[in-house]
Amino acid sequence: MLLNIKTDYAIRLIVFAAYRNTLVTASEISQIMHIPQNYIPQVIKNLRKAGILTTYRGVSGGCALCKKPEDITLYDIIAVMEDHVYISQCQTPDSYCSMDATAVCPVRMVYEHLQALCENHLRSITMADLLRANGGEPIRFMKQKANLCREGADGTL
Repeated sequence: MLLNIKTDYAIRLIVFAAYRNTLVTASEISQIMHIPQNYIPQVIKNLRKAGILTTYRGVSGGCALCKKPEDITLYDIIAVMEDHVYISQCQTPDSYCSMDATAVCPVRMVYEHLQALCENHLRSITMADLLRANGGEPIRFMKQKANLCREGADGTL
């Protein structure tokens, strides 16, 4: 399973919004999480449609989480951003198989088991878990980046 870059950006965006726990702007997201500005509206649109983010327009606008970080899983974000989340073509709804053997294929059975393991694992990891990962290391990184952006290049506010 290869996730597209927008999915990676969506996960970063949600982790950052969960960390800040307040309204965040596209500019902050871009600077701190290294997401190109042109991707942010597309990612936010998908996450808003899914009820994960809410947006506010205007000068003091931005986006914020609609749910608590512990109620948003990695799977939730991946499912919103990806067209499909299958590890093999034979698992798609049309069950495509060049050998026309999906019902009896032992390899497909392995894929099904692996798919279930992956999905269950992704459903077990919340944004709150990611905020606590590595002894808070992602948090320290975000704090440092946020402080640098607020202070400016010369260290002044």
